[in-house]
Formats: sequence, structure tokens, C-alpha cells
Amino acid sequence: MQAIEIIDAKLENSTIHYTEETALVRQEINNGRIVILKNCFDVNMLMILKQAIHRWGQQHAVFSKRRSASIPNINFHRIDDAEMRSKLPHRFHQYGFGKLDVLDEQLRLLISSVAHPLLELQNSMAGTDYKLSDQQVRIKFLHYPCGGGYLANHSHPLHPQRVGLIVSLSEWQVDYLQGGNYFYTPNNGETYTSPNHYAGDVLLFRYDIPHEIKPIDPQQQLDWNSLAGKWSLVLELLQTHAQSNEVSGVN
Repeated sequence: MQAIEIIDAKLENSTIHYTEETALVRQEINNGRIVILKNCFDVNMLMILKQAIHRWGQQHAVFSKRRSASIPNINFHRIDDAEMRSKLPHRFHQYGFGKLDVLDEQLRLLISSVAHPLLELQNSMAGTDYKLSDQQVRIKFLHYPCGGGYLANHSHPLHPQRVGLIVSLSEWQVDYLQGGNYFYTPNNGETYTSPNHYAGDVLLFRYDIPHEIKPIDPQQQLDWNSLAGKWSLVLELLQTHAQSNEVSGVN
């Protein structure tokens, strides 16, 4: 059995439709397979969104590393370099949005056009009932820059989220050449998903499966102002974010 299941999909009336029965997709995820729904979002729209997020970060002050960002109803961005103290080693630029209504209309509509279908997909797959207005729900953009952006191997509690979803806003071999997503699946071991996870695709996985981002083009010069590298959009629950734990000994 292959570790990755590729399924055709499309966005229609703000809902992601796919060519398999939901119960079967849910079973694949529960069994530990990685599911990739292809072409869920328009690539050109995502590139505009990525540029808008980057521009928003340049226009707003960086959130202090001395403060915890795990609080509801804030919009923030923070550069987490290797010197930042954390129980989960990482290097990335994170952009978190927990209060969409205070954003300018264009950015709010862009984020919502992805966030609403993604949250609907989350609820459908996991049997949850989250809303963007929930204080515990946050939209998170993660930029792993060329020059060594990474996230250490880790796992999350299975409940209450059950399913993890990752929207790709970048292309392997286009925006970056080396590194990317690795999952450690129960039946297939190490699984490298970046060659199959294109911009506009949604990757789904059982939330307790260990995974990491191996360093992105570590031989290049690190430039926090550049758009180059790996960009992802995820849904984050504040109540489980702090419960992620580093995993060692599997890679």
C-alpha cells in the first residue's frame, strides 16, 4: 500500500468537492495514509494572497519574541530564528490571524476565501464543528525561507482536531529545491510529500502522525525579506498548539 493517496478535487461555491466518498477518505486518513486533494484553490489567487501576507508583515511591527503568541483575537507576525528558545526547534516566519474583521477588506476577503472552505473540509473530515469566529481557531501562514527554514520532527495530540490540513502556497523545484515535508507514517515509514504537494493542493493527515520540515535550501543565503522558500497555510487550535512535542529517533 502506498503512503500517499492522490485525489482530484475542485472548489465550487466555496466548498471543496472531491471524487471519493468522504467516509472512504476519512478511513484512509485514520489508517495513517497521507491524502492530497489536488487543485483545491486557484494558484494565481494564492500567489496574490502570499504577496499580500508578505506585504502585511512588512507594514506591521514584528511581534516580540518575549511574549507568547498563543492568545486569542490577535493578528501578528514573528520571525522565529534558530536563537529563539522553544521546546520545538524551528526557523520560520509565522503570520497568525485570529481577528479577521480588523483587517482591510481586500486582505480579509483573500484569507477568508481559503479559510472558510478549509475549515468546512476540516469539520467534514474530523466530525468537528469549528467556526472562524471561535477564539481558539486561528489561520496561520508559515514561511520556511531558503537558507535553512525548518521545523523539527514533532507530533500533535490526536484530539480534538483529529485531522491536520496543509495548503501549499509554493512549488517544490520552483520556489525551493531541497527540504520540505516528511511524515513518518505507521505503515510506510518516512514519506516525502513535497514532490506531490503542489500550490493549491490540500494535504490531510492524521493529526498525531510525526512530521517535520527538513531544512529548505540550506546552502543558500538566508534572507527574511525574500518570498523564496516554502509557504504553507494551516488551521491552528490554540488549545493544542502548546501540546506539540518533539519526536526523536525516527529519521
